[in-house]
Amino acid sequence: MRRAPSTAPAGAPPGTISASAFETGAVALAARWNALARGTPTLEGITARWVRETDATRAAAATRGHLAVEGHLASRRRADEDEDEDDDDAREVEVEVEDDADIFDDDVACVHSSTSSGAHLRTYHVTYSAAYEVPVLLVAASRASPPRDALSHSRLTSSLLRAAREGGAGADAALVGLGSAGDLAAFAPCDHPHGAAGCWVGAHPCETAAAMRLLLSSSAATSAERYVAAWFRFAMGAVSDFALPPTL
Repeated sequence: MRRAPSTAPAGAPPGTISASAFETGAVALAARWNALARGTPTLEGITARWVRETDATRAAAATRGHLAVEGHLASRRRADEDEDEDDDDAREVEVEVEDDADIFDDDVACVHSSTSSGAHLRTYHVTYSAAYEVPVLLVAASRASPPRDALSHSRLTSSLLRAAREGGAGADAALVGLGSAGDLAAFAPCDHPHGAAGCWVGAHPCETAAAMRLLLSSSAATSAERYVAAWFRFAMGAVSDFALPPTL
């Protein structure tokens, strides 16, 4: 019988997952998500898929792919639109993937940023941090109506943090586990380790292993599927306007 990939290699700290196990768990999560989404009104239009990395350099620096959950329609209040009018300077930047601990950069800018109000479509990418050996949540969004330009970093962050505040204690706990130190500042501008276009914000993975140690028993073997599903449920708790299937 073929053994399931180990989530934590020998000598690795509890709460971590190997790159191969991350891929196994992410592929399984995508299949389960799409099966649950069929016929579920709250999940209509939201799809999950494993995106294989075709660039050998990026695959070596990051992993062989990432999980993409796409099509979440969210709304913004006018107050969110009025904040930080001069947030991004819309200049293009070059993306280099060397050390994934350095992808979080307050100076990352977007080629396009939205200045109009209305609903937006969020995309959630789950990538892998080789430095911390844990999954990383990245988020981008674009206007739901033409010209479908990208939301700027500060407006996307404002939308996410508003959702977290409305989510109460559960969202606060998820944000702390995602590295916010309890100050609702988990999401920061970052480059996408696989070079995906858009204005991305991410949750720094520095506290993820500690959070996963609390979620999963370190005394028993944990499958890749269980680890990634548990991490996803926990991480998406920080986005309280995102409806998770109760049986995921």
